[in-house]
Amino acid sequence: MPKVTKAEFDNFKSQTRKEGEDCNCPVWYNKGALGHEYAVSLPSRDYYWSPRAGGFFQLHSRARRFWTGIESKKRVSSWIWQRNNAFGKLGENKRAEMPAISEELAREIAAQSLPSTEERIDRALWEIGEPPRALEGPIGFLNGEFRTNENESSLFQAATCCGTDLAEMNWLLDELLAAGLIRNTSSEKHIPKYMLTLKGLHRLETGGEALVSNNAFVAMWFDDDVSMAFEQGIEPAIRNAGFAPLRIDRKHHVGKIDDEIVAQIRRSRFIVCDLTSSLLDDPDAESGKTPVARGGVYYEAGFAHGLGKTVIWTCRRDVVEHIHFDLRQYNCILWERGKEEVLQEELNARIRAVIV
Repeated sequence: MPKVTKAEFDNFKSQTRKEGEDCNCPVWYNKGALGHEYAVSLPSRDYYWSPRAGGFFQLHSRARRFWTGIESKKRVSSWIWQRNNAFGKLGENKRAEMPAISEELAREIAAQSLPSTEERIDRALWEIGEPPRALEGPIGFLNGEFRTNENESSLFQAATCCGTDLAEMNWLLDELLAAGLIRNTSSEKHIPKYMLTLKGLHRLETGGEALVSNNAFVAMWFDDDVSMAFEQGIEPAIRNAGFAPLRIDRKHHVGKIDDEIVAQIRRSRFIVCDLTSSLLDDPDAESGKTPVARGGVYYEAGFAHGLGKTVIWTCRRDVVEHIHFDLRQYNCILWERGKEEVLQEELNARIRAVIV
């Protein structure tokens, strides 16, 4: 998929919407789920515009078999919105890959966790936008399908993973109102108009944690044996993808180390977890070596996973057979000593596919 600037992306998206023809959304399969704005596509190129699915994207036909239920559809819509949203924050003359869902990527998206509540709040504020922009209703069901009267409302659903559940949508909006982050400025009882308050605008501009986080937490063994993997592989891969790598042993702090680790994982956009372990000589072992797994690394990855953060796994090839059984199901990037540039390329590609 070619890399394009924000301006090129916007032009391509507009062209797709203008020249395409009405069709069913390839994620949600029906026009009703899209509200009053139908999906449009250029069939020969498999490009789609679907606000219900999160925006503009390319889809390979074989990828569709990975979203068969509501939860998987929420995940793919969330990913599409996230990639479209990334172009809104792309710097001038910077380039990023357009959202393209291959069969392999669809499988990875289906295994991801849905955004945490904190991230959903930040996404909601981002989608409503800075005043005087507003999210207008009514929002509700028609003939059993989720309907809205505004394109932005459909994108709001994709951003916050509300799916086709009206109760879930209303709960999120009610909580934003109760927290003082938004207010209803409409004088019409049945047509709400949600706008950010000063408190909501402040959170949008300064963070919550998820929206503006540019950090990528790195969990790994702090030893010279893997230092080149970090310095020539992991660190440049993260930076080249537009994120700031954070390794707790290289960050100044005055608090308890455990508290600082938890805080930094919470603030990070995603986590890179290298499962490389040390090997001790053991004449009684069949291989002559006994692995010493890094318990802290497993803890940090588990904590991030529990928060709904995306975890990207790496491991040195010669010790991959010693990864704990519970984690062997995950797609792990394998690297070798002396070939750290290959690790850099593969990790950068994985970050851009799953995160950026």
